[in-house]
Amino acid sequence: MASTIYPDRSKAPMQGPLFGSPNKLKLAVFCPNTQRGTTTSFAEETLKLNWQNSLSIVQAVDASGIEAIIPLARWRKPKFTSPEVDRIYETFTWAAAVAALTQNVQVFATLHMALTHPVMAAKAITTIDHISGGRFALNVVAGWNSHDFAMLGMVQKEHEDRYAVAAEWMELIEKIWTENAPFDFNGTYYQGRNIVSEPKPIQSPRPVIMSAGSSPAGMKFARKWADINFAAIEHIEDTPKIVADTRAAAQEIGREVGVYTSAWIVCRDTEKEAQEYVDYVIRQKGDYDQGNSVVAEMIKNSHSTDVFSRKTIQERSMSGFFALPMVGTAEQIIERMKFVSNAGIDGLAISWPDYEFGVKQYSEKLLPMMIEAGLRVK
Repeated sequence: MASTIYPDRSKAPMQGPLFGSPNKLKLAVFCPNTQRGTTTSFAEETLKLNWQNSLSIVQAVDASGIEAIIPLARWRKPKFTSPEVDRIYETFTWAAAVAALTQNVQVFATLHMALTHPVMAAKAITTIDHISGGRFALNVVAGWNSHDFAMLGMVQKEHEDRYAVAAEWMELIEKIWTENAPFDFNGTYYQGRNIVSEPKPIQSPRPVIMSAGSSPAGMKFARKWADINFAAIEHIEDTPKIVADTRAAAQEIGREVGVYTSAWIVCRDTEKEAQEYVDYVIRQKGDYDQGNSVVAEMIKNSHSTDVFSRKTIQERSMSGFFALPMVGTAEQIIERMKFVSNAGIDGLAISWPDYEFGVKQYSEKLLPMMIEAGLRVK
């Protein structure tokens, strides 16, 4: 009888769409699984969340050559204002469907570590990695929205303690993915008896891990456990120093990390038109009730927002969820992309007020200019 051969541990993460990409500046599309995406606005063109819209965006991204797609993990928004505004797809089931219906893109799920046990997460992640043929990646977050925790009957820990939980979470899940025989685990936060999980992920020793903590505790966690550190940048001029500091901190413990940040793109024929559109979407049609609640919750619970001044924090939260604004003509946006790339940024998580329009505009207008600028290859 022929033996059954499973494709476990057959691909290195460096062979996947992100790390295997020949492009100097990698791209990921951020937040296509939530109502309005990253734009806190009542403008009609923001994302209307249903499965067909989400899938249409994902498949356009898959065909465009953009390397990855990253959903937002949230169980509810900090303030409930209406059922329409609170629409969010859970990221693991979303990622499993996306993995089955795409061919090229790296499919992320985003996970609150404290809300998902590592044994459950290990099995779910392995399943999606098999569905995708080794294209899965995980964005891990310690969690800042206390309302999420309250819905599950949990109390959010203090900031430093969250990352102690996160570190033990990573220790356990990596052990699950590498041990072939049942084992016991006796940690401070997690315990288990006769733990075993088969099959293993296709990616060996584990799928790609991204972390977005910008506080000192978050950055310490990321440099030890993550393959990609997602940096918050208030002023584009600060990018070289932030990248250098991030890489140096990882190198101190013998690791190399990719450094990504986010960008909110509004591209028009003239800078005046682009700025007028931002004024319309954010200042005229902005949902300030929801925007204020997000900022208040993050100031209270997430030290990642400490890098932003009070002057910019509200508008930046509403236009790209703290992304770098890339607003202007195509030429101006390419120049900003060149600047961050030359400063050492490996990739951008991009979003737009209108995702369908944004992906199409990227493929038809921005991509040829990025190729000419040396940021992308044909």
